[in-house]
Amino acid sequence: MIHVCDNFLEDGYEVRRIALGQKYAASEPNNYPGRRSSEVPEGVKNYITAYVRHITQNFSLEITQCSFQSIDKRFDEGVYHKDRYTYIMIIYLSLDPPLNSGTEICDGDQVPDSITPGLCTKLKTSFLADPYNLIKRYRYARIRRKLNSHYKPIIKMSNKFNRSILFPTHNFHRAQNFFGNSLATSRLTLVSFLD
Repeated sequence: MIHVCDNFLEDGYEVRRIALGQKYAASEPNNYPGRRSSEVPEGVKNYITAYVRHITQNFSLEITQCSFQSIDKRFDEGVYHKDRYTYIMIIYLSLDPPLNSGTEICDGDQVPDSITPGLCTKLKTSFLADPYNLIKRYRYARIRRKLNSHYKPIIKMSNKFNRSILFPTHNFHRAQNFFGNSLATSRLTLVSFLD
């Protein structure tokens, strides 16, 4: 199940304004690109929870993690991965995003045989800890491109302001291209994980 809704938030501009006013921190221990802020208004979380319960007809779902995420062009592009939760909802909050900056989703549990996931994880962690290091950037980019080439997405969702996309996290997925050089110009999303 992949569910998309345009104009998801009643006032996407207000939620973006709130996102731009947050304090952001890099991940510890460097397991995702960019920075996140977990100060999401309760009303927004409640709206997301109610919506996801309605769409999935699973009324026991709860948000386990909800945060604004900003990822600038230093991080290049995403790598295919899956998450340990039941569902993920991504809400795009960039006003004028470039093409190919959305999300790609695969069908099922594709696992490429020719790549050692541990090597990719090691290089990714090293790169995320120091994204300005050109050697680390080059090494991670090589393995990331190789890994990404083994997946065949069934959907390439465009990044559009106030669009939400909901899908099971066992489907391998990745962010496309990152962009911008500040909080206001970067790829800004509201990411919610539900179990």
